[in-house]
Amino acid sequence: MFNELLNLGGRLAQEGKLPPPGFYYYSKKEPIKWVIHFDPDKPDKSAIRSAAITTIPRPYSGRTSGTEPYPMADEAAYVLGIDRGKGKGKETAKKHAKFLNLLEKIVTDSASDDKVISGIVTGIKELLTSKILQSSPLWDKIESKDWVSFQIEELEGDGKQLIEHSVIRKFWVKELADRCLPDNKEHEGMVRLAGECGISGNRESSLVGRIPLAVTLYKPAPLHSLNADSFVSGIEGAGVFQRCHVGQGIEAGDLIARTLNYLRSQALHHKVLAKAIEAGKLNTDSTQNLFAFYWIEQPEEAKAAVSIDPADILSKASLLFGERENEEDNAPDTEKRKFKTKLPVELSQLEAFLRPPGEAPQGQSRLERALAQGRVEVLETGIDARLARRGYAEQAEYLPGQERVTLRGGLPTVEQPARGFTRGAELTYHLGDDRLLVSGQPGARSLTQQRLQRP
Repeated sequence: MFNELLNLGGRLAQEGKLPPPGFYYYSKKEPIKWVIHFDPDKPDKSAIRSAAITTIPRPYSGRTSGTEPYPMADEAAYVLGIDRGKGKGKETAKKHAKFLNLLEKIVTDSASDDKVISGIVTGIKELLTSKILQSSPLWDKIESKDWVSFQIEELEGDGKQLIEHSVIRKFWVKELADRCLPDNKEHEGMVRLAGECGISGNRESSLVGRIPLAVTLYKPAPLHSLNADSFVSGIEGAGVFQRCHVGQGIEAGDLIARTLNYLRSQALHHKVLAKAIEAGKLNTDSTQNLFAFYWIEQPEEAKAAVSIDPADILSKASLLFGERENEEDNAPDTEKRKFKTKLPVELSQLEAFLRPPGEAPQGQSRLERALAQGRVEVLETGIDARLARRGYAEQAEYLPGQERVTLRGGLPTVEQPARGFTRGAELTYHLGDDRLLVSGQPGARSLTQQRLQRP
């Protein structure tokens, strides 16, 4: 499973659909509010300008407390040493000093790889230790929790934020690995480990004790096992449950977390299978909440013969997986009691058959037939909930061109809240049509139970 996620993540990264390693798309509630436009040739002409940047990924370590800074973009308390407004009085001097030390670390690390960037970061540090920026008319408007970043002007600049530069991103991955090293409490230090990653198999991985980027399900959650001793690189104690048997590399773990977050953000690639409802409310912390992630893998040899648009298949998934995730959440309070919390479907196999390129009428899907097997549940959506049919069987066949659903095996049943239910050896109906065709077998009876209207 991990290997498949790594392969998918590599492909998504090449397509530009994932943030860089160690980076994260922050909430729109935390925009970069101020940009320092730095001129390497004329540092005294550098200026602070207001902004509202939310589309650029930023360094991320999972920091919720402490004073460890991020490189080239962070809160004003770190970057500028500003101690006012929200976040005031929370070790601002220490945060700013650590940010300046991090700049010096970048200068040293990049000196051999990119002397230009090394020189620019040196100039930025000198700018921050001077009083030049404090003369800006915007200085007094900046608060401690406001995010601040840097942009290079004149000949060395390209209109991008400095955090987008490859040298800064490369530095951050190394720095992040150091910050995620297992904590050796006995020696009050950090154990630096390099070895084989149990996820990717890479024998020269930077092994870490945690993956900082959480996977967002109902809320961000760390990528780990429920077992206390799983995914912990390094021996942390004498007890058998504190000894590491599998190493976790920062590169593989971070890529899997970014990949899962991408799948979670795409409606076609995830489904909520079960919700933990307790006392009428969703418990977002419960391990009984189940999520499914899925995508299409097309072999290279097949791509040359047939062009497949994954959306053709994935867009039909809701028919086989039951109600949509937000259908219950968006319903009025008076309607929520109609929704049931259970596994909508379990599929042992899902096959999709596509029409050859050019045969599908313009504007229509290339999906010709979908076949699901293994405790299938089919929900008809988009109509009055009282008339919506829900079908159960061991096998379901869907023909999009005819909008026809056929249920077979395992005592096929079709239910309608307003009308009752029908059972038979084979049931066929058309979406949006009241007709229901019941086929029997010798020695087997069909059963229909109708709800009667009161006079």
